[in-house]
Amino acid sequence: MLLDSNHQVWGCGCNDHGQLGLGDCENRTVPTQIPGLENIHSIAAGSRHVLALDSQGQVLSFGLNDSGQLGWETGYLWQESAQVIPELNDCVYIMCGSEFSVVCLADRRVLVFGENRYGQLQVEGLSMVFQPTEKPDWVDKIIISGGEHTLVGDSMDNGDLLCYGWINYKTVPSSSEIKLRIPPGYPIRRTFGKRPRDASDESLK
Repeated sequence: MLLDSNHQVWGCGCNDHGQLGLGDCENRTVPTQIPGLENIHSIAAGSRHVLALDSQGQVLSFGLNDSGQLGWETGYLWQESAQVIPELNDCVYIMCGSEFSVVCLADRRVLVFGENRYGQLQVEGLSMVFQPTEKPDWVDKIIISGGEHTLVGDSMDNGDLLCYGWINYKTVPSSSEIKLRIPPGYPIRRTFGKRPRDASDESLK
């Protein structure tokens, strides 16, 4: 997936579950512009799904949805064109794991959806989360998504990150956590930032 200087999105490669957002499941060998994606601020890609954040704070999703990673009920296992996730507004940051998604809002709330088989989303009692679900304990945290795991930290100061999910071929139990020590000065960017401004703003280029 490619985001150009005009805030439009292009895709190429494997498209077996509509993850290129081109309305079909045909692979592409050259970058092809994705319709319906205008004024895009950032993109995030999982194994076979994609999130796109526009300048109005809306999130669009497409691709595989077998675990709820698109954030809405498609009625099918995948979605071949970009659709806005309903009732999800004022978003400032998006990220994807292999088959899960994390969205951060301007009021610092965090919503998660998708695969939770290994406890990577820390939503009790659900192996798959089909609707955006709030995580009060992740508010204003450093959050990093991996393939089948998430890292969550309290601050930039102490360098500690808690790890949840599938790590080194082992599952971290949902009732426990692994603490990782990050070296001082390691360049970890905070999850939260300013709300995306209009794509015509020069500061976005």
